[in-house]
Amino acid sequence: MSCYNPETKHHKTEKLRQHSSPIKARQLVVDWSKQDFFVTQMALMRNILTISTIVLTGAIVSIAPIEQSMAAETLTRTELCGKLQQQVQHAMTEHAEAKRAAKAKALQKTGTRFCASNKQAQGIRSYAQALKLLGVQPVDD
Repeated sequence: MSCYNPETKHHKTEKLRQHSSPIKARQLVVDWSKQDFFVTQMALMRNILTISTIVLTGAIVSIAPIEQSMAAETLTRTELCGKLQQQVQHAMTEHAEAKRAAKAKALQKTGTRFCASNKQAQGIRSYAQALKLLGVQPVDD
């Protein structure tokens, strides 16, 4: 088995034949084996780096749409106030004869005032309580 060395333009076996001393020949074999080991190590490192880059790129590409969809689904408190206000209004028309309809109507008015005065968290709670009194599950978006 002979390997070509581009620097000397010789094959290993030809180079070994040129040396008359067995000690020099053994030293040359050791030098070649170190060089082969180094080249193999460098190739291995390049392959590991390439594979890790591909895996990292794949992970980034697959995570990006998830973050975008999560951001698109999140409602602001103002938007949630509007959505709950519509839901309460719809529930009031459907459940007008409910026992607690009067209390739910009062909570709806309270929620509307809170949302209009930039107290959305309190308004959302009022709307949620009104919906629960009517037996309706609040929107969870």
